[in-house]
Amino acid sequence: MVDSALVLTRHYARGFESGRGSLAVTGGPSGSSEIVRRVAAVFERPVTVVGSSGAALGSALSAWQTLCDARGRDAELPRVRRELVPQEEVVEPDADLVRDYAAAAPRIVEAFEAAVK
Repeated sequence: MVDSALVLTRHYARGFESGRGSLAVTGGPSGSSEIVRRVAAVFERPVTVVGSSGAALGSALSAWQTLCDARGRDAELPRVRRELVPQEEVVEPDADLVRDYAAAAPRIVEAFEAAVK
């Protein structure tokens, strides 16, 4: 279930991706090393675990990025993260998992789209 949800999230959010920096995982999922590994592999990016800050901080950073984008300004997220977010752990994508998810993603998307028709 987690795997297909992550693949579908990446597939349908691909137009919103900007840059190739790390992603932050907060709240409940940050407590699971397996979920964090999967996020890194599906999105093919390093993941910073920000468990103690909770989802509210992640939402605030996302809102800040959106506001800056709308105003044509650089959000300076790497600097903001360094100053505000306690860096607990960074998980790099596992090459084998990246390959496995890339191969499975088209089938997952196809099955989902067939199910919702």
